[in-house]
This record gives sequence, structure tokens and C-alpha cells, in this order.
Amino acid sequence: LIFFVFTFSVFAQNQVISGKVLDSETLNPIAYAHVGIPEKGIGTTTAWDGSFTFKVPEEYFQSKMMVSFIGYETFEKPLNKIKSPITIKIQKIATDLIEIVVMDESRIEDIIRRAVRRIPDNYPNEKTKAMGFYRESRTNENREYIYMAEGVMNVLKEPYTTKKSKEGQTSLVQGRQVRLVPEEEFNGYSGFTSGHMAGHRFDFVKNIEDFIDENYFEAYRYFIRGITWYGGKPVYMIGFEGEEDHPGGRMKGSVYIDTTSYAFVRAEFEITEKGLKKWSDYPLYSGGWDANKYVVNYRK
Repeated sequence: LIFFVFTFSVFAQNQVISGKVLDSETLNPIAYAHVGIPEKGIGTTTAWDGSFTFKVPEEYFQSKMMVSFIGYETFEKPLNKIKSPITIKIQKIATDLIEIVVMDESRIEDIIRRAVRRIPDNYPNEKTKAMGFYRESRTNENREYIYMAEGVMNVLKEPYTTKKSKEGQTSLVQGRQVRLVPEEEFNGYSGFTSGHMAGHRFDFVKNIEDFIDENYFEAYRYFIRGITWYGGKPVYMIGFEGEEDHPGGRMKGSVYIDTTSYAFVRAEFEITEKGLKKWSDYPLYSGGWDANKYVVNYRK
């Protein structure tokens, strides 16, 4: 708490909004939901327990706060009517009310091709700058925490029309590290080891990861999981998994594509056991890991 107060003390009149986002039926917490003011470009995502905290400058008090998540109705409420802390219960949207979708794999691949072609229309064509928060931690072989590092970063993104190999930059605004074991047990690990580059490394649209790269389509099997809603718009849920008899196709998961704009809005993917045999595969990972699972969200 002291860390955040110090970091953002330059803002004069800020309103702190905190709370939790829950499923309205099960009351289970919803992680990675978007919470913020889209029209002003500020907000955050919920933690694993559905909790969130963010600060709103005084001049935005007349705006609406929105909460959105794949497959759920979007929540909206004026900021001046919100009492913090707030518990927000969002309701699932029935996915079978739109249409039943049956299509062959070539048609599914065409959807991904169209989404890739629309990247210049749906993503920035010039450099963009954002401020973000990140946290990373490391555990030992007993799953006990060794350290935790967190910080506020300036993130400079390269245009989405540049070569995917050209990575953006980050700069540290404020950070801290907590070591939870004696120095001699720390094995030389210190500082920010990977999380500070998350906004670049895991940007599957900028990097054109192989599951949306038509040069690798033969390495994957694609299938429609269904249609759901996000931000009030229908979204294709396309599942993918690597073909067993193909040397490529090292990932499996789902990618979500807006049926109207063909924008990629989300992906959930993981490195398969076959893919983990490849020691170095930057930008996704480098080194020997037991598992690699990722969730990446985009918002307008």
C-alpha cells in the first residue's frame, strides 16, 4: 500500500475504487476481467480472486466504469454512483442464442487469415505509450516463494505494422523486490527477470505467433468452440492444437476473434509437452520449464 501511495502521489485529487468481480450465479471470482474507463484509456484487470483496485483522476468522475469479460454481460455504472469497495456480479450470456456454427477447418482458417489482414485496421500504426503494473515471483523446488518483484512500468510499443522481430521498450517508474530466503539460498537471481517485458513478449498479435500464422496452419488442427459475447459484440471462439505427426504445432488453446471487426480480443494458450522440449523459444520462453500457460487480452 505504501508503495502505491508513493508512486501515484503526484496526482492531486484521485478517487480510489476497489472491489471484486464475481459470477452472478456461482459467486465464484472472475480473474482477468477488464475494469476501467475505456473512453479515457485507464483501468486494470482483476486478480486471481476477482479483486481490483485503480485510481481515477477527479476530471473523470462523471464517466462510467465498465467491467467486461469474455462470455459475460458488460457491467456499466457512473463513477459518481459507486461506493468503494464494490462487489460486482456479472451474468453469463447464453452462447446458443446467436447461431449454431458448423464449418470445416478451411473456413476457420479463413477467419484467422482475415483477422491477420485486419491488424493494420484494428491496432495502432504508430508508436504508443502506456503505463502498466506487473508482478513476478519465483519458487523453489518445494513451491515455496523465494522472491517477489513488482513495479510500475512505462511501456513503449512499436507500431503493429513493423517487423515482428522489432521489440518495444520498457522503463521502470517505481519498483521493489522482496527476498524471502537468505542471500546464500537465492542462487544469484535478482531484479526483474522477465515480467517487465510481458507487454512485448506475450503480444501474440504483434509477434504473429504460429497459431495465427498461415505458414503454420498445416501444423495445427482448428475447430470452432462456439460463439460468445465480449463488450456487447459476438466473438468467435476458435480452438487449436498441434498435429501429433507434425514437427511444428507446439501450442494448444483458444483464440477469440470479433465477428464484426475481426479483431483478436483474447487468447489462452500453452506450450505442449512436445514444445517444451525446445530449450529456447523466445519470446514465449527460454529455459527448462514444467509448463507454460498464457492468457492475453486486448481492449479497444
